Amino acid sequence: MSMKTERVRNRGDIFIEEVLLIAISMAVLVALVSLISGLFGNAVTGIMHLQGSVNNALSGFINDLQRVVSNAFNFTG
Repeated sequence: MSMKTERVRNRGDIFIEEVLLIAISMAVLVALVSLISGLFGNAVTGIMHLQGSVNNALSGFINDLQRVVSNAFNFTG
């Protein structure tokens, strides 16, 4: 008769595997949250930059329009 030698898992091995799985899942969760917050932050920064660009363009347009109107009604020149 040949005896098979099988390794019996004890509770310490199972505990270590569970701790490692929890640590890996936490690391993946932290990486995902960092990715999402980074994307959200970049989107907000882009929107704020776009708002500033639009404000500058509108301000320039209004200033040009004021000059045109004031020159059109300036009869002293």
